Amino acid sequence: MSWLYGYFAKEHEPQAPILRGYDYCFESRHLKLYAGGTRNIRVFDSPAAPNDKIFILGDPILRQGEDFRYPELADWAQLLQNESRLNTLDGHYLILIASENGIRAYNDPLCKRSLWIHKGKDNYFFCSEIALLKEAKRAELDLKRFGAYWHSLFPAHKRHYTVSTQSYFKDTDMLYQSGSLRLTKDEYTLHHRLFKVPDEKLDIHNLLKNMTLLPLKAGKKLTVGLTGGMDIRALSAIYLGSGLGFSTAHFGDDSTRDFALAREIAAYFKLPFRHISLAEATGGWEQVQEYIYTRGFGFNPASSRLMAYFPILGQESEVFVSGCFGELYRFRFMAAHIKSIFSLKRPDYHSFFNYLYLQPPSCFIPEVNKALYEGFREELAEGVKSLPPASSMPAPMWMNLLLTRFCPHTMYMPDLCYIDHHILDFMPYLQPSLAGQHWHYGYGNQLNEGLHRHTIKRNAPELSRFDLAIVDSSASYHLRPIPMKLISLLKQRRKPGQNPNLLFLKHYEREIRGLAQSQSIKQDAWIDHTVLTQHLEECYRHNPISQQAILAFVSYALGKE
Repeated sequence: MSWLYGYFAKEHEPQAPILRGYDYCFESRHLKLYAGGTRNIRVFDSPAAPNDKIFILGDPILRQGEDFRYPELADWAQLLQNESRLNTLDGHYLILIASENGIRAYNDPLCKRSLWIHKGKDNYFFCSEIALLKEAKRAELDLKRFGAYWHSLFPAHKRHYTVSTQSYFKDTDMLYQSGSLRLTKDEYTLHHRLFKVPDEKLDIHNLLKNMTLLPLKAGKKLTVGLTGGMDIRALSAIYLGSGLGFSTAHFGDDSTRDFALAREIAAYFKLPFRHISLAEATGGWEQVQEYIYTRGFGFNPASSRLMAYFPILGQESEVFVSGCFGELYRFRFMAAHIKSIFSLKRPDYHSFFNYLYLQPPSCFIPEVNKALYEGFREELAEGVKSLPPASSMPAPMWMNLLLTRFCPHTMYMPDLCYIDHHILDFMPYLQPSLAGQHWHYGYGNQLNEGLHRHTIKRNAPELSRFDLAIVDSSASYHLRPIPMKLISLLKQRRKPGQNPNLLFLKHYEREIRGLAQSQSIKQDAWIDHTVLTQHLEECYRHNPISQQAILAFVSYALGKE
C-alpha cells in the first residue's frame, strides 16, 4: 500500500484525527502528516535540507538522453537542489516535501497521480487518494465541476474523457499536470503546466525500447498483460528480443479469440502463462462498493471485478505491464480523430463539444441537470481555449493533444491510486517522453502502425505469425488497421457477446433496489425520486435507456458516499 494524508493550520496546532494506522509521520507545530505502505512508497530525510522529509509515492523515472533509470539517492540530492525539475520526470508519482514551515508537493506531467487539498478557513487537509478525502469527511460534490465529469463519463458504454483540471469536490483543489503546491503559514500557491509538444526530436524507437526494458534491467519480477492486441504485442516483442525472463497473464473470459491467441503466443515462446478467470476476480456487492468508493464518481460499477486482478498479480509479481495508450501512436483511439481530417477545417470549441458531449439518462431534478450541463460547457470551453492554434498541426494531431492533456487523469489516475497498493502498473506508452515524440513521429507512420510493426519486426518477427484479436474478433496480422477495424466491427454485430453491464444489473438487482431505497438516497435533494423509480422499473423490463440511467445512478450513489 502507498498513501499519505495530513493537516495544516496557519495559526495553531491542527486538529488531526488519525484515519489509518501509519508507517511514517512528520509533525511540527502547524503540520501533521501521516503515510503508509509497503509498495511504491519511499520516505527519507532530504539530502538537500536535513530537517525536511521527502515522501515519494508511485514510480518516478529519470530520463538521460534516450535512456531511462530509476532515481537513486544521489539523483534526488541533485533534483532537490532545483525543485522545478521534480515534475519533469517520467512515470507516475506524487512527491511531497514536509518541512517545519509547511509542505511543497509535485506530481507527474500527465497527472497520473495527484494530491487533493481541501481548504478550510485557516486550515487545510491534503491526501493522496479520494478514499482518504471521504474518510476525512471532506468529499462534498461541487455541482458545476461535477457536470464536466457527468457529461463525459456516462452512458458507461460510450465513456469519453473529462476536459477539466479541477476536482469535483467543494473547496478542494488538486494537483494537475506538472503540478506544484506550496503551502506555508504565509502562502498557498498552486500551479500546473499543461502537457505540450516538446521542441526536441528524439528516436522514438530507442525511447520505447529503453523505457519498456527499464523494470527488467532493474531486476524487477515482471508480468505482461498478454492479449491478442497490437499494443501489448509490440511491448512483448521488446521483452522477447531482450532475452530476459518474464511471465504473462490474461484476465477474463477464456472462451474468446483474444484469450486463445494470448495462450498460443505464450505457449509458442514457452512463457509462463497465468489466467485469472472472471469467477476468481468477482467478489460480490462489497467489491462493487469498494471499487466506486476508492475511485470516486465516474467509474462503471459493472467493471468492479477488475479490482481483484491486481491484488492477485501482486502476490506473484512486482510489475504489471500493459499496452494502455498505445493507440495514440497508431490513430486508433477514436474514429473522430480520423474523421477530423475531412470534417474539421478549423477545429474549435463546437467541434469538441459534438465529439465529447454525452447525454446520460438522468435521475436528477431539472435544476441539477441544468447546472451539470453548464459545468460541462464551461470546463470544455476553458480546455479548448488552452490549446495552440488549430493551424499549427493537422486536425487529428490537435485532437490528440487535447486527449493527452485530459485523458490520463480521467481514465488512469483513480485506478493507479488503488493499483499502487498492490503492484506497480507500468505503461510504457503512457510516459511523457514517449507521448511527446508522437507529434514528431510522422502522420503516415501512425496511420500504418509503423512504430508497432517496426518494433515487432526488429525484436521478435515470429509474433507476426499470429492473428490480431479484439475480444472474439480476429484478423490477419498483415491486414492494415482500418480494414481490420471494420472487419472486427462487422463480426461483433453478427455475433454480439454477453453484455457485462446487463449481467451486472441482473446479478445485483436486489442490492440496487435496496440502494435506491436507502436513507442516503431518500434524503438526497438532487435526486428526482419519481424518475428514479420509473427508471428502476423500466431497467428490469429491459429498457436500454433506463439500464444506462441505473448504471449512472449506482456510480453516483456509491461514489458520493
